[in-house]
Amino acid sequence: MGRLIRRAQKNQQGFTLVELMLVVIIIGVLVAIAVPIYGNVTQQAADKAHEANKRVLLGAAQMLYADKGPAVAGTFTKEEPKELEDYIEEWPELPERRSEDTDWTGYSVTLSEDGTVKVINAGGSEN
Repeated sequence: MGRLIRRAQKNQQGFTLVELMLVVIIIGVLVAIAVPIYGNVTQQAADKAHEANKRVLLGAAQMLYADKGPAVAGTFTKEEPKELEDYIEEWPELPERRSEDTDWTGYSVTLSEDGTVKVINAGGSEN
């Protein structure tokens, strides 16, 4: 009978509390490292999308000016794209991450009579 009990104790399988705690701690450390990295990557992606949107609007305004000259000078927004809408497929939206961090509402394009183009963040500053 004694041998049977000893054999049963030797064959016990499972994890000890210490082993489980170590696994939980390791997972916690990995999460603590991964979350800030993910946040930085999404912010960088939003910044690049923002710059690409500005380049699209800048290029469209330059093409409009090249085709029609100073007569089309003015300010264009999503609500009032005027002639600029013929040069872009769709007015770009602010990337989600950028609009969360600011009070910007969209993009505004100003085209002067001398052909100078400024793309600013509507509701915010030039950027």
